Amino acid sequence: QLKAGGTKATFNLSVAKSLTEQMADFSSRGPVMDTWMIKPDVSAPGVNIVSTIPTHDPADPYGYGSKQGTSMASPHVAGAAAVIKQAKPKWSPEQIKAALMNTAETLTDADGDVYPHKAQGAGSIRIMKAIKADSLVAPGSYSYGTFMKDKGNETKKETFTIENQSSIRKSYQLEYSFNGTGITVSGTDRVVIPAHQTGKVNAKVKVNAK
Repeated sequence: QLKAGGTKATFNLSVAKSLTEQMADFSSRGPVMDTWMIKPDVSAPGVNIVSTIPTHDPADPYGYGSKQGTSMASPHVAGAAAVIKQAKPKWSPEQIKAALMNTAETLTDADGDVYPHKAQGAGSIRIMKAIKADSLVAPGSYSYGTFMKDKGNETKKETFTIENQSSIRKSYQLEYSFNGTGITVSGTDRVVIPAHQTGKVNAKVKVNAK
């Protein structure tokens, strides 16, 4: 309620829709041209981020401004990697990347539809989940390259590693799905990996060029 000059105005407010993190409409999308690698790998905050900026004024060297873009999202990921490296000093860059991708939060748009991988990658990074991850799957994503029409039915196979960092033996069940026609996905159904050991699984993609 607002009161001014003896006049009272009443406003009734309600939440129309609850939104999670949203992808910026200007955020770059994949895949990468020429190589057709699936990109981006992950997402991070990059809109209206307050950060230091150069002032070019020796008398007033400390500048701050609100910026957006990859220049803001990339430092978020770099900082997250540094925190994870401090918590897990023996982890390699590949392990840190796998942890960030494996534990990323899947993002949905205002209508609740999942953003495609070419927009959000594996999702929005979560530092604490990455640090607590006791299973690492690498690589976090894999591109099967280009399938040519003149080759007809073509099948490609790639190998992924699963690292069991826990102190107990674990069984991993794998599922494959593709929402569409002309492509069939399959691979290793189940793998058992002892504590602190690494196992391998295969994932196949069959493309019917017709």
